[in-house]
Amino acid sequence: MESNGIFIKTKQAKEATNKQTATEKINLKIATAQMNKYAEKQEMQTLKELSEVLKEDEEIKYVTEKSQVADTKYEVGKNPSSIFTKLNEYPYEFEINSSLQLASIDGIKIATTQNNSFIAPNYKNLIDITQHNSNTNQYTAIDDGYIMMPTIAVINGTNIQVYIDDVLIAYVGNTLGGYIRQNIMLPIAKNSTVYWKVPTGSVSEHIPSMYFVPCK
Repeated sequence: MESNGIFIKTKQAKEATNKQTATEKINLKIATAQMNKYAEKQEMQTLKELSEVLKEDEEIKYVTEKSQVADTKYEVGKNPSSIFTKLNEYPYEFEINSSLQLASIDGIKIATTQNNSFIAPNYKNLIDITQHNSNTNQYTAIDDGYIMMPTIAVINGTNIQVYIDDVLIAYVGNTLGGYIRQNIMLPIAKNSTVYWKVPTGSVSEHIPSMYFVPCK
């Protein structure tokens, strides 16, 4: 009986960890989508726009305006009050409300209000930190803000890596041939360090620019 209790507790702990991981992934996708929209248009993202971004994400199983629990599919309308989505890798269904915050998980309302809202960058105080391109040549953020690398051009055999506090945060790579372009915008805390690098053997069409943008 004691061993059964251990197995049950282990299973519960794993379930809690998986749910937390899935929640963090969804929150990151929401925040990233908002930042990318603001970087391109200097406008806040709508829930409808977020739903379109999530639909294009290969890690997302579905995005609908109604819960899929009843196995009924609903397309997202022009002005949804909430949307429901699920990752391919995890079984949990997340509800995202019109404030672009998680409202429920598997139909259970989230008790504590989560602050997933995007704080607008202050582009007037943008700082060019392009020269910080190695772990011995890092930039230290003077305030809470964002790291922005606009329009990275990537061709066959290229990968560009962005490190925050010496941890690989963003990776742009293309090993299948062809050509892609991508914008990167990442949150960074005050006093954290950041740098980018192109590893040895990788070829970039042009050296990317990196900027630090403080929050408003």
